[in-house]
Amino acid sequence: MFESCHGQRQSPINVDTRQVALDRSLTDFTFSNFHTVRGVRIRMTNDGRTVKVVYENGNLSLHSSGLAGDSEYRVADLHFHWGSTDDVGSEHTIDGRAFPMEMHVVSWKTAYQSFETAMAHPDGLAVLAFLFEIQGSDNPSLTPLITELSSIRYPGLVLSPDNDEDMRAFPLTNIIPTTSKYYRYEGGLTTPPCSEVVEWAVFNDTIKISKNQMSAFRNLKSSGRDSMGRHKPLVDNFRPVQPSSHRKVRASFEPF
Repeated sequence: MFESCHGQRQSPINVDTRQVALDRSLTDFTFSNFHTVRGVRIRMTNDGRTVKVVYENGNLSLHSSGLAGDSEYRVADLHFHWGSTDDVGSEHTIDGRAFPMEMHVVSWKTAYQSFETAMAHPDGLAVLAFLFEIQGSDNPSLTPLITELSSIRYPGLVLSPDNDEDMRAFPLTNIIPTTSKYYRYEGGLTTPPCSEVVEWAVFNDTIKISKNQMSAFRNLKSSGRDSMGRHKPLVDNFRPVQPSSHRKVRASFEPF
C-alpha cells in the first residue's frame, strides 16, 4: 500500500554491536523543558494502534552533537510499542534480543518551521528510542502514565485537561534513563508512510517496568475486532526489524 515502506533506509533495525563504529563526537543529549510541567498541555489517546502522548505546547526541545549539524529539535509526541509477552514488543533489537516495550520520543527540526514541512526533508525528524526491561517491583516514575491508561482502554478515547481536570503533564526526565550511551543511525518511520526522514538514537540504558505495569498496556483494546465484533487486545503493535542495507550504525560508547 505504501511504496516508500520498501526503501533502503527503513526502520527498525537490529543493532549488531559487533558492527557498530565508536564515534566519540556523539556527546550526551541536551534537553530543554523536559523537567517541567508548568504550562505544558498534553493530550493522551488510544488511537487503536498505540498510546500516544501529544505535546500541544510547552516547547520541549533537544539537541545533540552530530544531529543534523547540532540543530534544535522540538518534541511533538511520544508513543509506545509493546508485545503480548515479555520476550517481544520492542521494534529495535540489540544483538537479536527483543524487549517487552519501546518508547519513541518524536521531534522535528525547528529550522523547518513545522512538523509537516520537516517531514519532507531527510533530516527532518529525530526519534529517541528507549527500551524497557522487566523488574520485580513497580517503577514509580511511570505511575502518572500507568494510572491514566484505564481511562483510554478503548480506541478513540482521549484524555486532556479539557475533559479531565486531573490530567496533568509529567516530567520526561522522571522517565528516561541516562542518555549518554546510544546508537545513532539514519532511518525512517516505523509506521506508514515509512518516510525515510528520521535520525534515530537508540539508547543502551533501559527503562524499568514491572509485569503489573506491563499488564496495564496489554489490557488496552485495539481498533481491530474479532468475529463477534469485540475489540481485540492492543498488543504486538511493533514492526519487525528491517534490512540494515549496509547502513552505518555509530555508538557514543564502546558496547563490546
